[in-house]
Amino acid sequence: FYFDFMLAVSRFSLDFGLTIPEIAEDGLGVIKGRNLFLVDEELKGEEQVVPVSYSVGKTDLGIFGATPHPVATLTGANSGGKTCLLIMLASSIILTELGLPVPAERAEMPLQPLYVYRRKMIKKTGSFEYSMRALSRIFMREGAKVVLIDELEALTEPGAMGRIMASVLNNLPKDTLAVMITHLIHELLPHISMRKVRVDGIESEGLDAAGNIIVDRQPMFNHIGSSTPELVITKLLGRVRKEELKKVYEEILKVLEKEREEWS
Repeated sequence: FYFDFMLAVSRFSLDFGLTIPEIAEDGLGVIKGRNLFLVDEELKGEEQVVPVSYSVGKTDLGIFGATPHPVATLTGANSGGKTCLLIMLASSIILTELGLPVPAERAEMPLQPLYVYRRKMIKKTGSFEYSMRALSRIFMREGAKVVLIDELEALTEPGAMGRIMASVLNNLPKDTLAVMITHLIHELLPHISMRKVRVDGIESEGLDAAGNIIVDRQPMFNHIGSSTPELVITKLLGRVRKEELKKVYEEILKVLEKEREEWS
Protein backbone atom coordinates (compact mmCIF):
# COMPACT_ATOMS: atom_id res chain seq x y z
CA PHE A 1 0.00 0.00 0.00
CA TYR A 2 2.83 2.40 0.84
CA PHE A 3 4.53 1.71 -2.50
CA ASP A 4 1.23 2.30 -4.31
CA PHE A 5 0.74 5.60 -2.45
CA MET A 6 4.28 6.84 -3.21
CA LEU A 7 3.94 5.85 -6.85
CA ALA A 8 0.67 7.79 -7.10
CA VAL A 9 2.18 10.88 -5.45
CA SER A 10 5.23 10.71 -7.70
CA ARG A 11 3.11 10.40 -10.82
CA PHE A 12 0.84 13.23 -9.64
CA SER A 13 3.91 15.40 -9.00
CA LEU A 14 5.44 14.57 -12.39
CA ASP A 15 2.26 15.15 -14.42
CA PHE A 16 1.33 18.44 -12.72
CA GLY A 17 4.84 19.82 -12.18
CA LEU A 18 4.61 19.88 -8.38
CA THR A 19 7.26 20.49 -5.74
CA ILE A 20 7.62 19.82 -2.02
CA PRO A 21 6.93 23.08 -0.12
CA GLU A 22 8.98 24.47 2.74
CA ILE A 23 7.10 24.85 6.02
CA ALA A 24 6.82 28.48 7.16
CA GLU A 25 5.54 30.10 10.35
CA ASP A 26 5.23 33.81 9.60
CA GLY A 27 4.21 33.89 5.95
CA LEU A 28 3.08 32.04 2.86
CA GLY A 29 3.93 32.36 -0.80
CA VAL A 30 4.79 30.75 -4.11
CA ILE A 31 7.29 31.27 -6.89
CA LYS A 32 5.63 30.62 -10.27
CA GLY A 33 2.57 29.11 -8.65
CA ARG A 34 -0.25 27.71 -10.77
CA ASN A 35 -3.88 26.93 -10.12
CA LEU A 36 -4.07 23.13 -9.88
CA PHE A 37 -7.48 22.97 -11.55
CA LEU A 38 -6.33 25.10 -14.49
CA VAL A 39 -3.27 22.87 -14.85
CA ASP A 40 -5.65 19.92 -15.10
CA GLU A 41 -7.49 21.70 -17.94
CA GLU A 42 -4.19 22.56 -19.62
CA LEU A 43 -3.19 18.89 -19.60
CA LYS A 44 -6.47 18.17 -21.42
CA GLY A 45 -5.55 20.59 -24.19
CA GLU A 46 -7.03 23.83 -22.87
CA GLU A 47 -5.31 27.23 -22.58
CA GLN A 48 -1.82 27.29 -21.09
CA VAL A 49 -1.65 28.40 -17.45
CA VAL A 50 0.24 31.61 -16.66
CA PRO A 51 2.28 31.15 -13.44
CA VAL A 52 2.40 33.93 -10.83
CA SER A 53 4.59 34.68 -7.82
CA TYR A 54 2.88 35.97 -4.68
CA SER A 55 3.40 36.11 -0.93
CA VAL A 56 2.10 37.65 2.30
CA GLY A 57 3.91 37.87 5.60
CA LYS A 58 7.58 37.10 6.12
CA THR A 59 9.07 34.59 3.66
CA ASP A 60 12.49 33.80 2.21
CA LEU A 61 11.18 33.64 -1.35
CA GLY A 62 12.67 37.00 -2.33
CA ILE A 63 9.73 38.14 -4.48
CA PHE A 64 10.57 41.69 -5.59
CA GLY A 65 8.20 44.26 -4.12
CA ALA A 66 6.33 41.84 -1.85
CA THR A 67 6.70 43.70 1.44
CA PRO A 68 6.16 41.48 4.52
CA HIS A 69 2.69 42.76 5.45
CA PRO A 70 0.64 39.95 7.04
CA VAL A 71 -2.52 41.09 5.24
CA ALA A 72 -3.04 41.95 1.56
CA THR A 73 -5.96 43.22 -0.49
CA LEU A 74 -5.96 42.15 -4.13
CA THR A 75 -7.55 44.56 -6.59
CA GLY A 76 -7.69 44.92 -10.33
CA ALA A 77 -8.99 43.87 -13.70
CA ASN A 78 -12.12 41.84 -14.19
CA SER A 79 -11.23 38.27 -15.24
CA GLY A 80 -7.63 39.06 -14.35
CA GLY A 81 -7.03 35.93 -12.31
CA LYS A 82 -7.64 37.20 -8.76
CA THR A 83 -9.95 34.34 -7.76
CA CYS A 84 -7.69 31.80 -9.50
CA LEU A 85 -4.78 33.08 -7.41
CA LEU A 86 -6.84 32.74 -4.24
CA ILE A 87 -7.83 29.17 -5.13
CA MET A 88 -4.19 28.39 -5.91
CA LEU A 89 -3.14 29.58 -2.44
CA ALA A 90 -5.97 27.67 -0.74
CA SER A 91 -5.31 24.40 -2.59
CA SER A 92 -1.55 24.72 -1.95
CA ILE A 93 -2.15 25.08 1.80
CA ILE A 94 -4.48 22.05 1.79
CA LEU A 95 -1.99 19.96 -0.21
CA THR A 96 0.77 20.94 2.23
CA GLU A 97 -1.32 19.92 5.23
CA LEU A 98 -1.95 16.56 3.53
CA GLY A 99 1.79 16.10 3.11
CA LEU A 100 1.60 16.45 -0.68
CA PRO A 101 3.58 18.59 -3.16
CA VAL A 102 2.17 21.86 -4.48
CA PRO A 103 1.88 23.42 -7.99
CA ALA A 104 4.77 25.87 -7.83
CA GLU A 105 8.46 26.14 -8.66
CA ARG A 106 9.06 26.91 -4.99
CA ALA A 107 6.67 27.43 -2.09
CA GLU A 108 6.54 28.30 1.60
CA MET A 109 3.33 27.20 3.31
CA PRO A 110 2.18 27.40 6.95
CA LEU A 111 0.56 24.54 8.84
CA GLN A 112 -2.32 26.65 10.13
CA PRO A 113 -6.14 26.48 10.08
CA LEU A 114 -7.52 27.76 6.77
CA TYR A 115 -10.65 29.92 6.46
CA VAL A 116 -11.98 30.51 2.94
CA TYR A 117 -14.90 32.86 2.22
CA ARG A 118 -16.24 33.08 -1.31
CA ARG A 119 -19.11 35.22 -2.56
CA LYS A 120 -20.82 32.30 -4.31
CA MET A 121 -20.85 30.26 -1.09
CA ILE A 122 -22.34 33.14 0.90
CA LYS A 123 -25.05 33.82 -1.69
CA LYS A 124 -26.12 30.20 -1.63
CA THR A 125 -26.32 29.93 2.13
CA GLY A 126 -27.76 33.21 3.31
CA SER A 127 -27.72 36.92 3.86
CA PHE A 128 -25.45 39.66 5.12
CA GLU A 129 -26.17 38.52 8.67
CA TYR A 130 -25.05 34.98 7.84
CA SER A 131 -21.81 36.21 6.29
CA MET A 132 -21.01 38.30 9.36
CA ARG A 133 -21.65 35.32 11.59
CA ALA A 134 -19.39 33.21 9.38
CA LEU A 135 -16.60 35.80 9.55
CA SER A 136 -16.90 35.91 13.34
CA ARG A 137 -15.38 32.42 13.51
CA ILE A 138 -12.04 33.97 12.59
CA PHE A 139 -12.06 35.89 15.87
CA MET A 140 -13.53 33.14 18.05
CA ARG A 141 -10.64 30.72 17.54
CA GLU A 142 -7.30 31.65 19.09
CA GLY A 143 -3.94 31.08 17.44
CA ALA A 144 -2.42 31.65 14.01
CA LYS A 145 -4.59 31.08 10.94
CA VAL A 146 -4.86 31.83 7.22
CA VAL A 147 -7.90 33.78 5.95
CA LEU A 148 -8.80 34.06 2.25
CA ILE A 149 -11.78 36.25 1.29
CA ASP A 150 -13.20 36.61 -2.23
CA GLU A 151 -15.43 39.62 -2.99
CA LEU A 152 -17.99 39.80 -0.21
CA GLU A 153 -18.86 43.42 -1.07
CA ALA A 154 -22.15 42.68 -2.84
CA LEU A 155 -23.80 41.83 0.51
CA THR A 156 -24.69 45.44 1.38
CA GLU A 157 -24.16 48.98 0.09
CA PRO A 158 -20.54 49.77 -0.91
CA GLY A 159 -19.77 52.55 1.60
CA ALA A 160 -20.85 50.51 4.60
CA MET A 161 -19.21 47.33 3.28
CA GLY A 162 -15.94 49.19 2.79
CA ARG A 163 -15.91 50.25 6.45
CA ILE A 164 -16.96 46.79 7.63
CA MET A 165 -14.25 44.96 5.68
CA ALA A 166 -11.64 47.52 6.77
CA SER A 167 -12.59 46.85 10.39
CA VAL A 168 -12.29 43.09 9.82
CA LEU A 169 -8.81 43.45 8.27
CA ASN A 170 -7.56 45.94 10.90
CA ASN A 171 -8.66 43.70 13.77
CA LEU A 172 -7.60 40.28 12.53
CA PRO A 173 -6.12 38.23 15.39
CA LYS A 174 -2.39 38.27 15.95
CA ASP A 175 -0.32 36.05 13.61
CA THR A 176 -3.17 35.83 11.07
CA LEU A 177 -2.19 35.82 7.40
CA ALA A 178 -4.88 37.06 5.04
CA VAL A 179 -5.61 37.89 1.41
CA MET A 180 -8.85 39.62 0.45
CA ILE A 181 -10.05 40.24 -3.11
CA THR A 182 -12.08 43.42 -3.45
CA HIS A 183 -13.37 45.98 -5.95
CA LEU A 184 -14.06 48.45 -3.12
CA ILE A 185 -10.47 49.53 -2.54
CA HIS A 186 -11.37 53.24 -2.71
CA GLU A 187 -13.98 52.68 0.01
CA LEU A 188 -11.48 50.66 2.06
CA LEU A 189 -8.39 52.88 1.77
CA PRO A 190 -9.43 55.67 4.16
CA HIS A 191 -10.08 53.14 6.92
CA ILE A 192 -7.39 50.42 6.70
CA SER A 193 -4.09 50.37 8.57
CA MET A 194 -1.37 50.66 5.92
CA ARG A 195 1.19 49.34 8.43
CA LYS A 196 -0.68 46.03 8.51
CA VAL A 197 -2.45 45.85 5.14
CA ARG A 198 -0.74 45.84 1.73
CA VAL A 199 -2.66 46.80 -1.42
CA ASP A 200 -1.81 44.80 -4.56
CA GLY A 201 -3.24 45.01 -8.06
CA ILE A 202 -3.61 43.08 -11.31
CA GLU A 203 -3.51 45.42 -14.30
CA SER A 204 -5.10 45.22 -17.74
CA GLU A 205 -3.26 46.50 -20.80
CA GLY A 206 -6.18 47.28 -23.10
CA LEU A 207 -7.97 45.27 -25.78
CA ASP A 208 -6.45 43.03 -28.45
CA ALA A 209 -7.50 42.99 -32.12
CA ALA A 210 -10.32 40.57 -31.33
CA GLY A 211 -11.68 42.81 -28.57
CA ASN A 212 -10.49 40.61 -25.70
CA ILE A 213 -9.07 42.22 -22.56
CA ILE A 214 -5.28 41.87 -22.28
CA VAL A 215 -4.27 41.23 -18.67
CA ASP A 216 -0.91 40.89 -16.90
CA ARG A 217 -1.83 38.18 -14.39
CA GLN A 218 1.22 38.80 -12.21
CA PRO A 219 0.04 41.06 -9.35
CA MET A 220 1.87 44.32 -8.77
CA PHE A 221 2.70 44.85 -5.10
CA ASN A 222 1.79 48.04 -3.24
CA HIS A 223 -0.23 49.13 -6.25
CA ILE A 224 -3.96 49.71 -6.74
CA GLY A 225 -5.15 47.71 -9.74
CA SER A 226 -7.92 49.27 -11.81
CA SER A 227 -11.00 47.12 -12.34
CA THR A 228 -11.32 48.52 -15.89
CA PRO A 229 -15.08 48.23 -16.40
CA GLU A 230 -14.61 50.75 -19.22
CA LEU A 231 -12.75 48.10 -21.21
CA VAL A 232 -15.72 45.78 -20.93
CA ILE A 233 -18.08 48.58 -22.01
CA THR A 234 -15.75 49.49 -24.89
CA LYS A 235 -15.79 45.87 -26.00
CA LEU A 236 -19.59 45.82 -25.93
CA LEU A 237 -19.78 49.18 -27.68
CA GLY A 238 -17.82 47.79 -30.60
CA ARG A 239 -20.39 45.06 -31.11
CA VAL A 240 -23.71 46.91 -30.93
CA ARG A 241 -25.62 48.29 -33.92
CA LYS A 242 -28.56 50.08 -32.36
CA GLU A 243 -27.87 53.78 -31.93
CA GLU A 244 -29.94 53.95 -28.73
CA LEU A 245 -27.75 51.34 -27.04
CA LYS A 246 -24.58 52.98 -28.35
CA LYS A 247 -25.60 56.23 -26.67
CA VAL A 248 -26.12 54.40 -23.38
CA TYR A 249 -22.66 52.78 -23.54
CA GLU A 250 -21.02 56.08 -24.53
CA GLU A 251 -22.67 57.81 -21.56
CA ILE A 252 -21.44 55.05 -19.23
CA LEU A 253 -17.88 55.52 -20.54
CA LYS A 254 -18.06 59.27 -19.85
CA VAL A 255 -19.23 58.63 -16.29
CA LEU A 256 -16.46 56.08 -15.67
CA GLU A 257 -13.82 58.45 -17.08
CA LYS A 258 -15.03 61.25 -14.79
CA GLU A 259 -15.00 58.93 -11.77
CA ARG A 260 -11.44 57.79 -12.53
CA GLU A 261 -10.30 61.42 -12.77
CA GLU A 262 -11.80 62.11 -9.34
CA TRP A 263 -9.98 59.06 -7.86
CA SER A 264 -6.70 60.25 -9.38
